[in-house]
Amino acid sequence: LGIAARETAAKTAALRQAKELEQAEAAAAAEAQRRRDQLESAERAADADAERRRNELDARRRAILDEERAASEELQRRTAALMNKTGEELERAEVFGTARLIPVRLLREGAAKVPTPRGTR
Repeated sequence: LGIAARETAAKTAALRQAKELEQAEAAAAAEAQRRRDQLESAERAADADAERRRNELDARRRAILDEERAASEELQRRTAALMNKTGEELERAEVFGTARLIPVRLLREGAAKVPTPRGTR
């Protein structure tokens, strides 16, 4: 009877250890899943943040392009109005380091005198 009791006690201890091991494995698996979920959540947040920043940059880029286009259209409109007013064809040219509207006639003639902020030179 003593041997049977020892065998039963050993089996009970082995079953208890097996159950503890299963619980430890389940806890480790749950912790690993929690960490994976945290990582995936952080990745989704980072992706969403990156997408938001890309959208903001795209919006800024479009706004800048719209402003440039509007400025160019305004310049063309003003140039056309000035040509209509003066009756001369004008062209943008670099004069003394500044872009200016110069009558094409002066450019063709290679005139020594071109308009400047203080008159002609």
